[in-house]
Amino acid sequence: MLPRFLAPSDAVPPTPNANDICGRCERVDCGRSGDLLRQYNHQMARAVVDLRDRAVARGTEPPPNEAPLEIPRNVSHLEIYMPLGSSDGPYDVRVSSVRNEELSHGHGDAELSKGQTVLRVDLEPPLSSPGSFLLRFRRPNADWISFPVHIR
Repeated sequence: MLPRFLAPSDAVPPTPNANDICGRCERVDCGRSGDLLRQYNHQMARAVVDLRDRAVARGTEPPPNEAPLEIPRNVSHLEIYMPLGSSDGPYDVRVSSVRNEELSHGHGDAELSKGQTVLRVDLEPPLSSPGSFLLRFRRPNADWISFPVHIR
């Protein structure tokens, strides 16, 4: 089964007004409304990652011979369908290099819904660098579970 994901949100950005803060200079109404709108779209990017059919590998090494998940650049919110048997509750999430250099991180609470465990997490900073990385998550004080990802 191929991994599933969604492209950036199709939500229409709000019209800037006199109280909006510019994404570039952080000043109110500096006249760069294009920067404000790009920042808004950038913040709304999300992806759905389906791990239900994936083998679970604990630690820093991903499962061998597993195709990487595809995630678009500039994603700041992940909705992760957790591997079967995953429990609900708090999780830490990281996207990092194979040398464990962190690219992005977040925290979220997984919820059980219709027999599926779903983890929704906001990433800081958004995924901006293309390349091959590892998506890692864990329960607090537990071992990391790793999956290869390709950010395009």
